[in-house]
Amino acid sequence: MPEGRTSQRIGSPPSRDGGTQTSTPTDGGPLTDGGPTVDAGPETDAGPVMAYCGDQTCDANESCMSCVTDCGPCQCPSGFILHNSRCAPESPEPFVSRLESDVCGKWRSEFVTNVGTEWTETFGSMDPCDPGEVSEGSHANAIRRTNLYRWLSGLGQITENPDRRGQQQDCAVVMHGLGSLDHTPPDTTPCWTQSGYDGSSSSNLAQAGGGLARSVDLYVGDRGVDSLGHRRWVLNPSMVDTTFGYKPPFSCMYSFSRGGNTPQDVQAYPPPGHVPEQAAPGLWSFRMDSMSFVAESTTVELDIDDTGYSTVDSWVVGGGYGAGPVLAWDAPTGTWSAGKTVRVRLTNANSQSYSYTVVFVDCN
Repeated sequence: MPEGRTSQRIGSPPSRDGGTQTSTPTDGGPLTDGGPTVDAGPETDAGPVMAYCGDQTCDANESCMSCVTDCGPCQCPSGFILHNSRCAPESPEPFVSRLESDVCGKWRSEFVTNVGTEWTETFGSMDPCDPGEVSEGSHANAIRRTNLYRWLSGLGQITENPDRRGQQQDCAVVMHGLGSLDHTPPDTTPCWTQSGYDGSSSSNLAQAGGGLARSVDLYVGDRGVDSLGHRRWVLNPSMVDTTFGYKPPFSCMYSFSRGGNTPQDVQAYPPPGHVPEQAAPGLWSFRMDSMSFVAESTTVELDIDDTGYSTVDSWVVGGGYGAGPVLAWDAPTGTWSAGKTVRVRLTNANSQSYSYTVVFVDCN
């Protein structure tokens, strides 16, 4: 059985099988030595009767996995399937093999919130266009946060490309000079540079406190952004590297990296399987490379906590961001919270269906 169950502003560019118990005969010696005959007792000592598979009793050491004869076939709750001797959320690999402890362990180890001072001004500088210096800890944590979301989504890990640090920092300086977000800032913008312009036109942009890693949370959540463009760049299967720039409260994340990496057939957020409730809630999105579901004619149904399927409004978000168009929808308020189990069922115009299960867990 699964654990816990019984049988900001931003702008963008998932026993034991004992057999039959038998006693071992003991060698009691000859029955008689020619002297007086005595009753030596039973020839063997079988001891207490032991439970065994096939005795028609499902005892504490048996289960549906170890002894179907006594315990009957295993039955998982709706939305769960038998996998590796447990009931797991219905989902493809790698999600179906992940335990709740695997997901929460990863989240707790990689979701780092304190890396010290992230940005410092150049000593003695009074220049409003001072790029300052972003700490190595901040750069590393932003990559770590990006890889955490990619791991949750079943995608390959990325690295930092330090050769782009200058351009990305210039981007943050231009956004700081402008005081807002713009992918094509005019050359009249204070602190404008061609390098900063190039960075802004090829990056996710965020205006929020909390540091570089916090901006990644905003990109993945993408609240209020119809295109879901930031999320789609962060979770672009072909991304191989990125780089960040930061001048509080503005950050830039290079987005146009490509090269292969490890594409995933099912690209959903929240992903199938166990998902931390802390993992940047927002709109739901889905695409599947091997089958067409990204269409206005696709029906999306949700079954929340086994109460029955209900249709939700969905829409297609066009291409141009990362891996192309996705199907998007909003779930009822409160769905994204620990203890909720959501079964998703999509049906396309050809009556093909695909289902998966999301189980929200608390990873604090």
